[in-house]
Amino acid sequence: MNPNRNWFVKTRSLLASMALLLGASSAASAALEAAPIAGTPYFMIVNKYSGKALDLIGGDTSNGARVNQWSFDYNGANQRWAVLPTENNAHFKLISWVSGKCACIDGDSTNNGAILHDWDYVGNNPGQQFDLVDAGNGWFKIRNVKSGKILDDGGWGTGNDNTILQWDDGGMQDNQLWRLQPWGDYFIRAASGRYLCVANMGNSNGSRIIQYDRQDNPWFKWRFVSEGDGWYGCFSLNALTRVLCVGAGSTAPGYYCHLWDYNPSNYGDQKVRVIPQLDGTFKFYFAHDGQTWDIPGGQTGNNVELDQYPNNGNVWQKFALERADGSTGGGGSTCNASTWTQGTNYNVGDIVRYAANGNYYKCTNANPGYDPTISTWFWSPTTCDGGGGNNGGGGGSAQKPGVCPQDQWNYMVSAAATLGMPADFAILLAAVDQHESSFGAGLAGSPSAGDGLMQVQPATRGAYAGSFSATFGHGYNDSASDQIAMGALIYKDMINLCGGQYRCGCMKYNGGPNYVPGSVDAYGRPIYAETYAAEVMATYQSWGGTHQ
Repeated sequence: MNPNRNWFVKTRSLLASMALLLGASSAASAALEAAPIAGTPYFMIVNKYSGKALDLIGGDTSNGARVNQWSFDYNGANQRWAVLPTENNAHFKLISWVSGKCACIDGDSTNNGAILHDWDYVGNNPGQQFDLVDAGNGWFKIRNVKSGKILDDGGWGTGNDNTILQWDDGGMQDNQLWRLQPWGDYFIRAASGRYLCVANMGNSNGSRIIQYDRQDNPWFKWRFVSEGDGWYGCFSLNALTRVLCVGAGSTAPGYYCHLWDYNPSNYGDQKVRVIPQLDGTFKFYFAHDGQTWDIPGGQTGNNVELDQYPNNGNVWQKFALERADGSTGGGGSTCNASTWTQGTNYNVGDIVRYAANGNYYKCTNANPGYDPTISTWFWSPTTCDGGGGNNGGGGGSAQKPGVCPQDQWNYMVSAAATLGMPADFAILLAAVDQHESSFGAGLAGSPSAGDGLMQVQPATRGAYAGSFSATFGHGYNDSASDQIAMGALIYKDMINLCGGQYRCGCMKYNGGPNYVPGSVDAYGRPIYAETYAAEVMATYQSWGGTHQ
């Protein structure tokens, strides 16, 4: 068991901002424009004031569909946008993963208050094109080319589906500032055609970063996790607690880059901002000294080390992002999904889209049209891009671990489906349940017995009460099902804070959203979140979990 969940006692001031990260989005497919090629980078476009993300509401693929804001949901396909150069490489277009259409201003209007919506991209139309205006610290203003006005969180709204519109540039107004959160895992290609990787398959502190011929291995793959404002940690998939950073935090031009344990209090040599370029590449600037990633002198050979250098406009300071999963968005689905209809007979393997939440479900047992969000024996979450559940992977269903009681497993599967998480999220919940309370067997006589199966303390439950009710449709009642659902809700939040990374989410669940090595709980006891995460993830993966 782990009574260290006292971190919320110390961090209640964070809960208001964290609440902005809670909630769900929507999903779907189809498009007139050809789908972006596999590997195209996608971003979540997040408003500074509301903390919510640009969302194709309801996964509507028709022309004129609303593009507003919705609670940040890393697993929500409706919040993924390709930021691509226009045909003349002069501006950007914003292409939806779901529809393949572009976010643009209704009627090509130049008026204040004109809304953003989704429409077929026609080309050479400035009303469908935008410029990214650098506002510092990784934030951008998104300026429509035709009107010259800025995308704006209308009326400073904080609600889901609040209107996104255009308005006169208000200077540095938070409701007109946006950050670009890279979605998914990436290969990073240098101008030489070679790819950034950790030298010698390394995963330890001090492992150098080099360019090399591409290999489909974890030491070639990278994940960008938000670290405040528009800054990101670039984590290696070969060492998920370590980031690409400058050796010794140096500010010297030409200094090498390597892996090192991520430290949230680090001022900035572990944090980068990602700047799209009009040729489709990206530049990466370190927070602590403003220098950019650089391949020295544009060398093209294998084993050349990555370093930092002041921006000089050379091509070897530009890098391409290629999504490591290779799946396509924008109507590039590879399944034949129908809209779920009550009373329709479904056979094993059928895939449906549930219109109320936009998510996809795969029939695991034949049924006469049972509701996929309720009848989890008959349905499992999936995607319509040939992958598993949301966030890719996990498969269409998950196998119950033998030691997990059936009733608790049912609650876990139901919570995963309600939250729109991958099917194998239920396996993670089972691993947590075992680690925290041995499925309840370890609670008797424990001073933290009242914290339940998932060891969530009363202060934490109180802080999440509103989100719990909104998500699960009833107030928290401390039943076994609600104990699991509450833990699942918090876990999803922590995973979202980690950019979809399960291991990092485990650390934050145990140590708190601001955890750093060496932290102590409210009683002054050391918190060993890394050990906790390693143990939970080892169990999860031994039971068939596929996420990192």
